[in-house]
Amino acid sequence: MLYYVELAALEKSFLKIGITTTSLKTRFGVFVGYSNSVRELASRETTLFEAFEAEQKLLTACQSELPVQLSEYEQDYFREARVGITELLPRPLTTKEIKRYFECP
Repeated sequence: MLYYVELAALEKSFLKIGITTTSLKTRFGVFVGYSNSVRELASRETTLFEAFEAEQKLLTACQSELPVQLSEYEQDYFREARVGITELLPRPLTTKEIKRYFECP
C-alpha cells in the first residue's frame, strides 16, 4: 500500500508518504502508542514495486522544496516511534499529485 498521512506529534503536524505491506493501524502502532495521531489523507492498494516507484516520484517532485527541518530531539523521537523521517514532505501534495498516484487508473 502507498499512503499519504498527516502525523500529529510534539504539538506539530507533519506530512508523510510511505509504503507498507500491513495496515496503517499496524504500521503506526508504536507512534500512536506515544499519544500521537495519524490521519490518512490518501492511500492506494498496489504492488510493492508500483508503490515504490510512486513514492520515489513523489519524493523527487518535492525535492525542489526545502527539506523538513527537524531538531535532533524530533529526529530521535520519530526514530523511537518507528517513523522514518526521510519520507516527511516539505509541502502538501497537490490535487493533481493525489489524483495521479492515489486514484486508480
